[in-house]
Amino acid sequence: MAETHRPSFEPAEVTRPWIVGGAVAGFLLFAVVLMGILLAVYLDVAVKPRPLENFPEPRLQSHPQADLKAFMEAQQKKLKQSGWIDREAGIAAIPVEQAMKIIAGRGAAAYAPLADVSAGKGAKP
Repeated sequence: MAETHRPSFEPAEVTRPWIVGGAVAGFLLFAVVLMGILLAVYLDVAVKPRPLENFPEPRLQSHPQADLKAFMEAQQKKLKQSGWIDREAGIAAIPVEQAMKIIAGRGAAAYAPLADVSAGKGAKP
């Protein structure tokens, strides 16, 4: 009699659980090693302050920190002073804090159109 060939199939379940356990353990080991490397790099870069490097010649500023400090002080002075920008046009500068108080004092109409000074007409509510 002739032998009949039966097709065989792979089993649906894992017959050797150590394969799955090994894969999970390998992944966890990889993750722990990677986290250690990232932590070492982070601590090296983020914790240790690095000295500022001097730029090569030609230097445009001889003392950039002092220049920045003077610039910031001049800007703060401008923000806190009042005076005329264009007296003929009726444009004046006031300190920022005072301008914020004026705007806040207007309430809901704070951003309504301003009065037309040149025509002598007020803003329509």
